[in-house]
Formats: sequence, structure tokens, C-alpha cells
Amino acid sequence: YRSAGEFAEDLARYLNRERIAARPPSTLRRTAVWIGRRRVWLGAAALALAVTSLGWWGVSRLRSGLAFRETRRDAEQAFGRGDWMSAAQAADRGLRIREDPGLRRIADECRAHLERERHRARLLEKLSPIEACIRETRPYFYVKNVDIGEKLRGVESELESLETLLQDPSMTVFPEGWALLGIGRYFVGDPDRAEKALLRADELGSKDPAVPFGLARICVERGFVTLFHLKEGTEERKQREATQWFELARSRLEKAPANGRGAGEFDREVIRAYLALSAQDPAVVENLCRQALAKYGRVPGTEDLLYILGRLPTHVHAVGNA
Repeated sequence: YRSAGEFAEDLARYLNRERIAARPPSTLRRTAVWIGRRRVWLGAAALALAVTSLGWWGVSRLRSGLAFRETRRDAEQAFGRGDWMSAAQAADRGLRIREDPGLRRIADECRAHLERERHRARLLEKLSPIEACIRETRPYFYVKNVDIGEKLRGVESELESLETLLQDPSMTVFPEGWALLGIGRYFVGDPDRAEKALLRADELGSKDPAVPFGLARICVERGFVTLFHLKEGTEERKQREATQWFELARSRLEKAPANGRGAGEFDREVIRAYLALSAQDPAVVENLCRQALAKYGRVPGTEDLLYILGRLPTHVHAVGNA
């Protein structure tokens, strides 16, 4: 009580069974008193706790920064060497630590590459049986009493399936599919559709030497077809047209990569032999054919060289007459 009068008044209220003013100290009051008696120690403890918390926060930030820089370095290195899976995993670890535009770009591009590789694997799985079908059918061109038409229809069926698959936006970007489609179309005797497919493969940056060799061979054949179908009054124009086809074949042949004794180099020799034949140079034709046969043996396609050698005088005479 602040005074004896207040105490007396409260006693009177008590005697009269009325509500008294006195109350026990509240929890808040007791706490304030307790803190007031120990303010020095409590202040020191609070300061120590603050310093410890700040230090722990700083250490955590430092470790987080080091981990982020390490994962970003790993992601960039894996991305640089084309290891898309490792780069994506490292980028995801970094993004869980901190959002970063560079890591986000790496993660998105890696996922796009991985998706592209998945589609490419699916396409290559489709290409293998088509290549095997062409390889198995080729010898039947030189076997008597065999219905080669039936064999070719089987190849055409596979090619139609491949062409349908290449209309898929996720598949149309792969040059391997268009290259094999063009090779297959040429194999079954459809040079126009073969040329379209091979040109598409070339536009997509195909590294397959069969693409420029196939395009060159189509040009050679068109040149010979033009020569052997001259009509009176069109000789000069047709000869110019044939020459243009042969020149285009030479330019495409020059773009083809040189890779030693591979199948592409053999194709180069066959086309050179046909171009020499178009120039009516039998000595060069015979020399090219015999050198290629000695170098490559009996690889698929040497039948062309043997055919040229067997009919060399007739071919040169026919070209000369044309």
C-alpha cells in the first residue's frame, strides 16, 4: 500500500466481506523483479548468445558460398566437356543453395541436350535394322533368278516408316535419319526423293561422307541420262546440261571429307571413274578402276567398277556418239 490509509480501507473491506484491492505480484512483475536483480549476468549471457548466433550464421554463409562456388565450377566444367548429365546434377545442387541465372541456363540447356540425346537414341535404334536390310538386299542385285523387286519392296516399307518418323519435330533435326533415308531412296532407285533427303541431311550439318558422295553420284547419273537421251535439235543444250551435272558432281565430290580407306573413299573412286568416263578418257577410266579394285578388294560396290571395265569400249563409244 502507498499509505496507512489505503491499508486501513482494505482492512475495512475485508471485514465487510468486500473485494479487497491487494493482489499477489503477477508473473510479469516477478519476472521484471528477477531480471532487475540479475541484469548484469543476463546482459552478458544475451551478448554471448548474440555473438555465438552471429558467428554461426557467418560460418554457415561462408560454407554455403564455398559449396555454391564449387558446384558452379563443377557444372561449368562438365558443361564445357559435354557431360550433360553431370552438369545438370551439379547445376541442380547449386540452385538448391542459391538461385543463379548462369546455373539456371546450364540446367535448362543440359535438360534440352539430354532430351535430344534420348530422341536421337530412339532414332538410331530405328536406323540399325534399315541399314541391315539394305546390306542384306544388296547382293541380290547380282544373283540370277531372284525376285529383287520383292526385296526392294521390303526396303521401301522400312523407308516409309523412317520417313514418317522423321516428320516428328523431335526427330526431324537429326541428320543421321535424313542421310540414311537418302541412301535408301537411292538404293531402291528413287534419285529425286534421295536427293531431297540428302540435301536435308547436308543442311543439318551431316558429317557422313555418304551424303556428299550420294549427291555427287546422283549428279553423275543425271548427266549420263541427259547424254543418252539426246534428240535432234537439242544436242547443244543437252550437252551443256550434262556438263553442268558433271561439274556439280565434281564440286560435291570436292566437299566430301577424305578419310583414307573408308567406304567414303571408295565411293569417291567410283564417282571419279564415272566422271572420267563422261570425259571419254578410257585409259584414265581403266587405271582408276583397277587401282580401286586393287586397293579395296571386294567391298560392296566394286561391282560398279567391274561393270565399267567389262563394258568400257561400249561405254566410251556410246558417250562419244552422244
